[in-house]
Amino acid sequence: MINLSLDLFKMERGVYQLNPAPVDVLKVLKNIKNEVEDTRKTKNLTIETKISDRSLGEDETFIASGEELLCYSMLANLTKNAIEASPKGECILINLEKKESAIISIHNQGALDITERKKAEQELLKHRNHLEELVKERTTELEKEIIGRSQA
Repeated sequence: MINLSLDLFKMERGVYQLNPAPVDVLKVLKNIKNEVEDTRKTKNLTIETKISDRSLGEDETFIASGEELLCYSMLANLTKNAIEASPKGECILINLEKKESAIISIHNQGALDITERKKAEQELLKHRNHLEELVKERTTELEKEIIGRSQA
């Protein structure tokens, strides 16, 4: 974990030295699936992995050039995000393709639309501000009433 944090720090500073090696992405994904199994079951999700949109064969591999720990970290994060965003009972599709380089896509049904979320946050803020104004107005009215009663 410390090495990963150090690697990320070096990447942010632009001084990281990539040491690519063959990585079996399917093996990495299998480990991730085992790690998230309890959460997947709780939400009744399925995670389907394909290569070029076809089902996997037995003992199939998908080799990409990279660093296994970084690939694991990235794919685990993306998979966990897909699980969190997916509605119960849905399917998460992980598709691997080989072109000029390896292409890995992860699709889920419950995408969190950032634009919609921002709109909702703005609407909530508007209502919060309105409620605060109402509370201030009512507080002022009550203070005046208390002062009026104490002077009478």
